[in-house]
Amino acid sequence: MSTTESEQPLTGSGVDARQRLGAVGRALIRPWLLRADARALAICRLIVFYYCWPGFGGIPAALHVPLFSSPVLESIAHVNTAATGCALVGLLYGFTAPLAATLGLYQNWVVQSSGKANHGGLLFTSVVFVIAFSRAADAWSIDALVRRLRGKPRPRPSAAYRWPTTFIGALVATQYGAAGLSKLIHSGWQWGLSGQLRWRLLSHQFTHSPPTRIGVALARSLPLCRVLGTSALLLELSSPLALLSKWAFRVIMPSLALLQLCIWLMMGVYFREMIAIFACLLPWNAAVAQLDLLAAKLPALRRRLARKA
Repeated sequence: MSTTESEQPLTGSGVDARQRLGAVGRALIRPWLLRADARALAICRLIVFYYCWPGFGGIPAALHVPLFSSPVLESIAHVNTAATGCALVGLLYGFTAPLAATLGLYQNWVVQSSGKANHGGLLFTSVVFVIAFSRAADAWSIDALVRRLRGKPRPRPSAAYRWPTTFIGALVATQYGAAGLSKLIHSGWQWGLSGQLRWRLLSHQFTHSPPTRIGVALARSLPLCRVLGTSALLLELSSPLALLSKWAFRVIMPSLALLQLCIWLMMGVYFREMIAIFACLLPWNAAVAQLDLLAAKLPALRRRLARKA
């Protein structure tokens, strides 16, 4: 019996291609299935909603946007502040956290629709939604305390506490990757090889307030500016690789955070929200595990000190 072309066995190259695709797929899926401690996600909740609190106020009035009446806007601001505070301490988290995230989305809609572009704010709004719809209040929260008082056991490590930070890492990697791709499409490699970075370093001395004079010193060397500009572009383009390898993640994410720090030091462009986002990507699960080991050793340490005394 003859077989069609699609039914014929794969050649060696076809098998290798499928294996490579399978390896890439496993590398993408594996981080989402790893277990994490509920306290690690609770730390991210505290970081994110601390940066959200006390909510917004005065933005529509400052931008002169006729959306609602002043009393309605003031009421929204009060509700947002209350919801953010409750989400911060983990009180009725399943209701207050999504409410705070939705009102935060409204805030960014007002700002973005009024001609004020806030790149960090857009990403931060997505991060807030990720944390708000996760189980970030299963530890170190009022809701968790109530469950403990009712006799319920502490939550065990689970992938439910890992996927939010993995999602945040994916958001960061794709945003920076898209930024690098946009530069490459619209300006090509000339974005880094031209004197554009030099011009930006100097122009921001007049339009912003850099905390240092590093930008002025670097602008004196055009070749150095070209190297730095090309390096920044390559870093942004390579950021999606952080999704494929934990080692690439450990190199690329700190490098992106350092890039943001350098932008602030040299140009005075301060993305406040990015501090919270990169803080969520710190290895909190390992830190919590080390705290548990230290806590387990404390009784023996106390006994030793008591004997010496």
